[in-house]
Amino acid sequence: GILVNTNSALFYGNTFYGNNFNHNTENVVIPYIRNYNPTSNHWDNGSVGNYWSDYSGTDSNCDGVGDTPYILQTTYPEYQQNQEVTIDEGKDNYPTMTPYAIALSAPKIQPAHTSSGSQTSLSNQETLLTQLVLVAAVVTVLVVLFTVVYIKTQRNAAPSEAPSSI
Repeated sequence: GILVNTNSALFYGNTFYGNNFNHNTENVVIPYIRNYNPTSNHWDNGSVGNYWSDYSGTDSNCDGVGDTPYILQTTYPEYQQNQEVTIDEGKDNYPTMTPYAIALSAPKIQPAHTSSGSQTSLSNQETLLTQLVLVAAVVTVLVVLFTVVYIKTQRNAAPSEAPSSI
């Protein structure tokens, strides 16, 4: 199920849809607050709801969505009144009749797109990488050659010491 934390501003205005609430002791637990407005959270997005294993509604037109809303209710102990209070936490207007499929495979990664919107192919990326490696190799060779030439010219330019005569 879902436990909505009341210690946060995220307590209100949530939209829950496309979930499987399957064989939970309690599907939704929102700690009891006297002035809580249960309609502040939404249990469908306006066209897609959730699967509730304890939903007892029917689907007369066989579209996979229940004909009546799923009502979320939670019973809380009310210590000041020494009784239990049942709160309507909201409703799912589009409860599904069967659970949503759970993907067991890794998500597929879409290739990057260029600014024109066409896909950058792997061969183009490999070609670019090959070109970068080639440029790096050429620069390295040039630096080594320049260093060797510089060292040789410095040796040739240094005056040689002639032996002194006594």
